[in-house]
Formats: sequence, C-alpha cells, structure tokens
Amino acid sequence: MRASLFSLLLVLVSLGAGAAQPVPALTQRVTDLTATLDAGQSAALEHQLAALEKEKGAQLAVLIIPSTGEESIEAYAIRVFEQWKLGRKGVDDGILLLVAKDDRALRIEVGYGLEGAVSDVLASRIIRERITPAFREGDFFGGIQAGTDALSALVRGEALPEPVGGNRQADSINLFSLILFFAQFFIAPALVKRIPRPWARQHSGQRYFACVGLVTVATLAYCLVTLTPTDLLLFFTLTAGFIGLFAFIFIIAPLSTWQFGSGSGSSGSSSDSSSGSSSGSSGGGFSGGGGSSGGGGASGRW
Repeated sequence: MRASLFSLLLVLVSLGAGAAQPVPALTQRVTDLTATLDAGQSAALEHQLAALEKEKGAQLAVLIIPSTGEESIEAYAIRVFEQWKLGRKGVDDGILLLVAKDDRALRIEVGYGLEGAVSDVLASRIIRERITPAFREGDFFGGIQAGTDALSALVRGEALPEPVGGNRQADSINLFSLILFFAQFFIAPALVKRIPRPWARQHSGQRYFACVGLVTVATLAYCLVTLTPTDLLLFFTLTAGFIGLFAFIFIIAPLSTWQFGSGSGSSGSSSDSSSGSSSGSSGGGFSGGGGSSGGGGASGRW
C-alpha cells in the first residue's frame, strides 16, 4: 500500500512539473533510443540478460533515453517499470537499468522480490563503482556491461567484492576507537592517584567515576573530530557498558547488600526466585514485524 502511494506521489509531482516523456514499448531487453550502442554491443547484452532470465527467471532490462524532460529520473523509472511489468507476477523479480544520457543521470529500479538481493546500498555501489567511472570516460557500453554483470551476480546470489581499500580503512578506524576506549580506563587510575587522599578514602567509587568522566569527555572531544559516526557509536556503546558495569559493582551491589544482606531468610529466597525467573526469561528470540518497502533502488550522476 505504501509503495503504491509512493509511486502515485512521484508520478503526480512529475506530471505537475511539465509534460511527461512517453514510455517506449517493450520489445527487447535492451532499448537504446540514443544510438549509443552498436548492434554487436546490444546483441551481447541481450544474450547476457536472456541467459540470466533462463537461469533464474528474473528479468533485467536496459533502457537508454536522451532525457526524462522535466520529470525526475526516479519518477520516470517507476512509470517505465509499471508499464513494462518487469519480473514474474507474484515474484516481482525485475530490474530496470535506466540511463538518461543528456541528463547525465541513471537509475537502477529494483522489483520488490529482489530488494533483499539488490538493496539500495548495493545498487548505489554498483552505480558509483562500476557504471559511472566508465561513463565519465565516455565508455557507455563498458559501464552498462559492468552494471549488468554486477546485478546479474547479485541475482545469482553472489556477493559484491569489498571496495578497494575501504574495508581496511574501516578496520583500522574501528581498532583505533577500541584503543581509545580501553586507554581511558588505564589513564583514569593514574589520575586517581593525584586526588587528595582524605577525600579519596571517603569517595573511592566517586573518584574513579570522576576521573573516568574527565578522560571520557576529553577522548570524546577528540573522537568527534577524527572518527566516523559508526566508530562514535561503537565508542559510546562500549563506554556506556563499561561505566554501567562499574556502577553495578560500586553502587548498586553495595546498596543491595546494605538493604537486604541482613534481612530475613524470606528476603533471600525471594531474591533468589526473582533472579531465577529473570534469567529464565532472557532466552527469548527476535522476530520481524512483517513490513514492506517500495521504490527500491538507487540513482546517480556522472
């Protein structure tokens, strides 16, 4: 339902902006209205896409047009997809690779049934890493070929290779954030020793948390400048968990001992039964809510 409303909204917006470009009739898997591809290139793509459909049942089509006019490429792609009805009925395993040559824009529109295999993130990667680099060099066939190769691999269940250098950089940043996290708890005890002893004896837990807080704030200030959002989330999560553990050790556990440790045997048995029921109920699983999505795919420019 949301997908239909989303599609209708895009179409209405595009119609309000100006005259909509017509959608060509679907007669073959590769439709080139710009004479960009020669006969041999079109035939090679046709053969590749026909083999994919024979093997997996999925339909992948390529459309090259001069321009979408006043309409956005996203809205035009939806109109093409809905008119062409790519993919099997009830399976929705179709993909459209749309290129608006004069607009220097392209779109990968993914059917509902393939949104798991060809996610928005993967579609965006294919555009950035496979297609647009070739387009910038004027090699349109090479870009389309690389794009259809990557899409075909995903449909067949193959994963895309990691971006060159990207994963290594992420690993090094994650390692650095872990080093910062553990370093703050080694630095904190050193600062504790500099606290005046009379106050320190009376506030053993508080002095530690004060130093940890000071070091954490200083470390966080550095992280905000140097780390990515993912690494900041990792840093926050680890720090919160570690502080929570120490809060339990230094505050909650001693308080519980003071309140209930000298109480009656019934309190102890009640505590034991409560603990047992709590641990027994922690073995539950997780299930999804059965949601859906529309307008899957990605757009790009070169």
